[in-house]
Amino acid sequence: MAIAALLVIGAYWWNYKQTWTLSGPDGRPVCRVQEGWTQKQVSAHCGVPSGRGTQVKVPVAANPLDTRMCSAPGDIYGTQVVLYGCNGRVEAVEDMPVPGFFTTSE
Repeated sequence: MAIAALLVIGAYWWNYKQTWTLSGPDGRPVCRVQEGWTQKQVSAHCGVPSGRGTQVKVPVAANPLDTRMCSAPGDIYGTQVVLYGCNGRVEAVEDMPVPGFFTTSE
């Protein structure tokens, strides 16, 4: 029985995707964003971002031995930034200001 419980817990953690709730300038929830979504999926759920920017020196891979880096995009929604990885998929959501994130003019 204990082994079955451990397998269920392990499967849950293996498939778990982080989610974040984006808030508008007034603090009210606007939408939810899930780890691994593309910019297109985020826009479909949250609308047009209020701004865009670029992160510098983002690791290409999770492997610490892989030293490749990229400049990955980020979308601003209210006072939060949806940060994408080098693969173009959501990796995190952070409150502004975000160190190493530079906004670009549209």
